[in-house]
Amino acid sequence: MVASSTRQTVGWRSWIQMRASGKRTEEIFFNLWKFYPAKALEHRAFRAIAAPALRGRILDIGGGLGPYRKYLAHTSYFSLEINPALSPDIVGSALDLPVRSGATDSVLCNEVLEHLPDPAGAVREIHRVLLPGGRVYVTVPFLWCLHYEPHDYFRFTGHALRTIFEGAGFRVLRIEPVGRVFSYLAARLAEKWANLARKLFFFLPRRMRSFAALPLVVPVNGLLYAMATALDLTNRRDVFFFALLAEKPHSV
Repeated sequence: MVASSTRQTVGWRSWIQMRASGKRTEEIFFNLWKFYPAKALEHRAFRAIAAPALRGRILDIGGGLGPYRKYLAHTSYFSLEINPALSPDIVGSALDLPVRSGATDSVLCNEVLEHLPDPAGAVREIHRVLLPGGRVYVTVPFLWCLHYEPHDYFRFTGHALRTIFEGAGFRVLRIEPVGRVFSYLAARLAEKWANLARKLFFFLPRRMRSFAALPLVVPVNGLLYAMATALDLTNRRDVFFFALLAEKPHSV
C-alpha cells in the first residue's frame, strides 16, 4: 500500500491516541477483561461477517493494537493510526487518508466513526482508497456512554449507516444489530466491577494492581457476558452496536 504524494495527514486528535498513550502492558491486558462483554461481541461479529468477506490488501483504520489481525492471516494487513507511538504501518487521519486512490482491496473501521467530526467525509475517503469491488467492514455504537471527550460526536442507527454509505457510493451488503440492552448493561457493569476490583488492591504497588485484580474480574465479567447473551434474546429492539459490510461497485 503506497502513500499518496499529493495528500497530507490531517492532525485531528484521535481517541485512540488518548487511550493508548503511555499505557503499560499490564493495563492493556487488564482492559481486555475490563471490557470483555463488549469485546467478545465485537470479535464474534467480526468472525461471522468480516473475516469471510475481506480479502487482499486490508487497511485497518484506527486499528490500535490490531486485535483483528489474527483473523486475517490470508491477507496483507496494514494498520493506520494518527498516533505513531502505536507503531502503525501508516500514520495518518481517517479524514484525509494518506493512501492512493484505489490502493486497497478491503477496509476495516471499528469503533472510529463516532469519534470523527465528519464521519461522512471519512466514508468518502474509504470509498476513494478502495478498488472497485472492494469491501469495507464498520462497527459503530448505538448504546454507549460518553467517552474520550470531547471527541465523542455521534451514535448511529442502522438507517443512518445506510444513508451515509449509500450517499458515498457504496452498495450496502449487510447491516447487523449486535447485542441488545442487556449486553450494554453487562459491558457497563463489567467496566465498573473491574475498576472497583483494582481499587481493592490499593495496598499494592500501582503496577501490580491490575494483575492482582484479574482473578476477581475474569469470572465475573465472563458470567456477565453469558447472562447478557441469553437475556438479549428477550429484547430485539434496543441495539448495543451495529456492524456494516458494504462494497464499492465496479461501475458508479
